Amino acid sequence: MLHFLYLCIMSKKKELKAELDSMAAILFSAIENFEYVSYLHTPISQAELDLIEKNTFFKHLRHLAWQMTVIELAKLVSPSNNQKLNIYKLISKFKVHYKTFAVPNYLIPIWQGSIFKHGNTIVALNEIRDKLYAHTDLDNDSDLKELKEKSFLLLETRELLFDLQATLNFIAEVTQNMKYVMPNIYYLKAEFKFLSKLTGERSIDKEA
Repeated sequence: MLHFLYLCIMSKKKELKAELDSMAAILFSAIENFEYVSYLHTPISQAELDLIEKNTFFKHLRHLAWQMTVIELAKLVSPSNNQKLNIYKLISKFKVHYKTFAVPNYLIPIWQGSIFKHGNTIVALNEIRDKLYAHTDLDNDSDLKELKEKSFLLLETRELLFDLQATLNFIAEVTQNMKYVMPNIYYLKAEFKFLSKLTGERSIDKEA
């Protein structure tokens, strides 16, 4: 009997680990793409911004990165029943399906609250996701229009990603005694040094 119980616990632990790993991979992709969006929207200098706005490649990269950010995030926070790897579903599973982990009852509303507080952001992102799937959001400047119309969106998406990362790691620590390492969401400047070099080269050329 004890052996059977042990096998059941290990099976659930393996199942949860696979679910957490898949969600972490999606979140990693969302954060990574968001870092590109964030920098290409708000680089460190006006010269870099001017270069980005005049360059079709950078604008297209920014647009694609924004699309991927929205699509990946929607997988994790969309209320749709079609999304299997969903943070809401995962948290609710600890009430019955993953009850063997004996997660304290007070933690479930804490985990839920950390995501629920981003309700407006999630609604806005899901609306954009629906436009993408309907192929009505094909313009490279559409991301710029969206973020200007919804001035809160860039900052709030950053906060949503931060809280998703914190919640996923909280769950992983409690149930698996582990943490996931994600891309650093705040410090990407070193990755875009080439933009500074490009603007520097341009200014040198102009002076010459």
